[in-house]
Amino acid sequence: MGKVLGSVFQWLRGSTLGSAVRKSLRKGGVVADLAKLPLQGVIDWEFPRSFNIEPTSHCNIACIMCPRERPNKTDGFMDWDLYRKIVDETAKYGPRSITLHKDGEPLMHKRLGEMIEYTKKINPRHKLYISSNGLILKEQHAQAFIKHKLDVFHVSIGAVNPDTYKTVRGGNLEDLEQRVRMLLDMKKAQKSEFPKVAVQIIRMPETVGEVQAFIDKWEPLGVFVTVEDVRHWAGGIEQREGEDPVHVRERHPCHALWFAPSINWDGQVSFCCFDWDSQGVIGDVREKTLAEIWQGERIKWHRDKHLRGEYNYPECANCDHYLDYPDLWFEWQKGTPREGWETDIVAPGMKPRPANQMPKFHITIPTGEEETSTQRRN
Repeated sequence: MGKVLGSVFQWLRGSTLGSAVRKSLRKGGVVADLAKLPLQGVIDWEFPRSFNIEPTSHCNIACIMCPRERPNKTDGFMDWDLYRKIVDETAKYGPRSITLHKDGEPLMHKRLGEMIEYTKKINPRHKLYISSNGLILKEQHAQAFIKHKLDVFHVSIGAVNPDTYKTVRGGNLEDLEQRVRMLLDMKKAQKSEFPKVAVQIIRMPETVGEVQAFIDKWEPLGVFVTVEDVRHWAGGIEQREGEDPVHVRERHPCHALWFAPSINWDGQVSFCCFDWDSQGVIGDVREKTLAEIWQGERIKWHRDKHLRGEYNYPECANCDHYLDYPDLWFEWQKGTPREGWETDIVAPGMKPRPANQMPKFHITIPTGEEETSTQRRN
């Protein structure tokens, strides 16, 4: 049963129809309620069903809706031995969904092709995804994708008009489109179904007028087209005029805490891929296994907070990533907020965020056992 449910999860995450179903479930209602128990059955409490591995935090462009240049942390490339250690651990847990991306541009890692090859060697049934801006996609990348059967190559294009693209992302749209077509042509010439190619546009004030033209341009080429709403990276990006409100419906626990951690290039594990400044670190795979981290006290602390409806702490207070996935939990499975929870809190073992990086709340838990109220910041 676990394998069947795992396959269903991979379908929901990685197929065109599955994505459409997931978007439908996000709207709530009777069908969404009926789906809760099967979706809960997909949760693997021993080892995550899906996770991101960040080949590098370096990037070749500076998109206006990305906060990656703001954090006070060092950029780098994942060490090959560390990558192998992570992937080797997956061998005992069956097929997983792995995304080679977090904050940087994965095509910048010189051993990306080897990463794909090694992952598929460990388990050919692993579903492997790459999310990229595509601007440095070369024939050698495309050939590695085809040869080693990368499942999905997701390209964040985000515009139809070259001027719009330059404003939003700072690159050359015509060059990017040529590179994507090069990959499609190579797939066709080699009669390969790998990789599936997806292109994305983010709905925001600069691009909203181009969404339909974007769909009309790319769908005839046989690629999967995604239209996403702009997200604000847990307060890392300010909401601007013309954008939808951050919280457009009642908040619910974030799926990432049960399905999708992210391993940063240096081995630190974030509970969410939107943890751009590494404030949501729950462990380090250089020191522990991913399974130990997934079953550890830090992630359990965050799960408990979300199930109690206690979101007002720095990592989660201003985040809207929960909107991308349906609520997995029935009301009777959720707790009620503890008295005084509206204070500032830090997960056990975590360091408080520097004052100049604080969102609405400042948090402290010196012992990891008792929440200590502090003065609320304006």
